[in-house]
Amino acid sequence: MRLSHPVDDGGYAEIRESVEHLFDGEGEGPSLSELDDFGIFDMFEAVPDVAVPALFEAQGAQLGTGATIEAFVVHGLRAAGAELPPGEIGLLLEVGDGALGLAPRSAPVAWLRIRPGRPGAFLLPGDTPVAPVASIDPAVSVVTADAAADAPVIGADTRPECHVHIAIGAQLTGIAERILTVARDHARIREQFGRPIASFQAVQHLLADAAVATAAGQGLVRAALAELRVSGGSERAAFAALVGAGAGVRAFTVATRVGLQVLGAVAYTTEHEFAGYFRRGQLLAHVVSAADIDERIAAAACTAGVPEILPVDTWHRVAEGRSAL
Repeated sequence: MRLSHPVDDGGYAEIRESVEHLFDGEGEGPSLSELDDFGIFDMFEAVPDVAVPALFEAQGAQLGTGATIEAFVVHGLRAAGAELPPGEIGLLLEVGDGALGLAPRSAPVAWLRIRPGRPGAFLLPGDTPVAPVASIDPAVSVVTADAAADAPVIGADTRPECHVHIAIGAQLTGIAERILTVARDHARIREQFGRPIASFQAVQHLLADAAVATAAGQGLVRAALAELRVSGGSERAAFAALVGAGAGVRAFTVATRVGLQVLGAVAYTTEHEFAGYFRRGQLLAHVVSAADIDERIAAAACTAGVPEILPVDTWHRVAEGRSAL
């Protein structure tokens, strides 16, 4: 179920229909060069507020893979004047003393090591030692790397982590949107006491909770994009992007809970499509360190001068209340 908005979508539906073809079929998704040939960088430049959510929400809803996050980060760095080598780029996100990365499908010419809470990114050579690690989602290759050695910092006036947070937040809302569709469709045909369970108010309330969380996530991701465009690498942009990621995590969490309740035992089987969305969402949530994202949002709010977002356990209610659903 694609949530409808009572305003002009600015071409969202058209762009989403176009980018959905990127994730059709089996196998690996588009590489960085293939995305460039498709024109995604031109879309990021011309209509970022539409192209970015259309791309990542479609990717989440279709469980697509590919170098989409890398493309968004690379576009942000290039727009700020940073020079990057042509070819595939891998991403590494600092976690503690090491880094967690999403590996490209072919050998990268360089790695970008993104530093949470700090501007710019380390530009590492393509032969930087990385080690594969087990992933809950077999469709996505995950690697780890040791602490960065001496390496140049590029894009010192940018916050590449903002692009990662926005991209993953949008993917998670796309996953939540699809889980909501699967649960709704099941409720329409699953009968109990002689009628579809969708006719029961308790089930309707569950689906409504998921719809609200998903719509809020979509709205907050768009708000983060708007803030990033206006204030670039500012603390407010970093805060808005982290809220977008947190809202995506919340949408996924609520939709997963609702999906499990509405679908029942079938959702626990690995053969059901719910399992694929659950695994992808769990992986993306881990990449943005969802376990402590509430505390990080609270800290970012203080740094950005937005103290009214506190306390940490209710920030999403404040954000959802302010978003136009």
